[in-house]
Order: sequence, then C-alpha cells, then structure tokens
Amino acid sequence: MQSSSQKEREKSPGYRTLMVLSAIGASGPISLTQLCDLLPVPRTAIWRATAILRDFGWVRIRLADNRFELTSACDLALANSHFSHPASDRAAQELLRLREEQNVDTDAGLFVAPGKFEIIESTRSGAPLGQSLSLISEPFALSVQAAMPADQLLRHLRAFQRTATPEDAELISSGAHAKTILAIRERQSVGESSKPIIVEHDEELLFLAQP
Repeated sequence: MQSSSQKEREKSPGYRTLMVLSAIGASGPISLTQLCDLLPVPRTAIWRATAILRDFGWVRIRLADNRFELTSACDLALANSHFSHPASDRAAQELLRLREEQNVDTDAGLFVAPGKFEIIESTRSGAPLGQSLSLISEPFALSVQAAMPADQLLRHLRAFQRTATPEDAELISSGAHAKTILAIRERQSVGESSKPIIVEHDEELLFLAQP
C-alpha cells in the first residue's frame, strides 16, 4: 500500500517524467498504451512527460511502430556520468548513526578494486571522496590493512604493487610495509590505536574510521 507522501510525489510533473524515462529505459521500445498499463499515471501526463523527454533529446518515437525508445544522446550522457558506489547509501546511514550517537565525524572507505582503497562517504567537509589512498602512507588505509584478514591483505598489496611507485613497491617487497602493518595491529590490540569499524555490505567490507 502506498503512503500519502508517495502518492503526492507521483503527482509531481518532474517525478512523473523520471518514472516515464525509467520505464522507457527498462522496457523500451514501448508504446504509449504499454506505458499507461505499466505506470500509475494518467495517459495525458505520460504523453506530456514523453514530450518533455523528446524535446530534451533523450527519447524518440520510432516511425515504424510509434514506440518510444531512449536516444544515443541519453546513452552518451549517462555513459559519461559519475555514479555513487553501491555501498554509499549504506555508508551514509552508518556515518549518520555514529554522528548522532557519538557526535564525531567519520570516513567510510572500501576497496573499490583490488589494491584500490577509496573514501566513498564522509561526514566531514573536504574529505577526499573518490580518490585512491596510498596503501603505504595514508593513516586510514594503514589502519584498514591492519584490521584485514591476511589473505585479503596480500591480494590487495599484490595488486597495488603493480601500479605503485618504485619506492612504494620496494617497501612492500622488502617486508618493511609488513612490519608497519604488524606494529599498527599491535597498537590496535592494546587500544593504543583506534581500530576501524567493519561493516559487511553485499559481500564487501566497508570500513568506518574517525579521521
């Protein structure tokens, strides 16, 4: 059952236009009649939404069957767009909870690819969102490595080493980096260094830490 706020949103022209765009993208090529069957929106409102999308250049009508489809301009715009990481919303929930409970600013980071650690969300202004952090020198990335299982850490270090500077690669291959991680792990175990909070999200490990 829909809430009253949901029903009010669906009356908004902008919301309806997005619903139509989403439906054409998911089910197109699609006819006006099919859109009407698919969406809880009046036929006239759907037609107005398609007119807006056609004027914007993101939707066209095929001559052969009068079906709506997305255009290459829409594809290009979305292909060049920035998208949040799938775990960003979960990270935001956890960060807001920590700020409410402990009144602290916190970063949320994870390995977005083997050897590539990024902060994907933060409650502090100016956090370097979306930038790869060095596994050798960045405190957040170091504390995360100290808290990780050994097999996962080794996999990420091997990947990082392939694109690292010669100096950073040497620190890994010489064992110096391993000693650094062990020292941080020791400090974490006795409470001398803070340990990141680990949250599981869709088989990924999300790390939360105060900067």
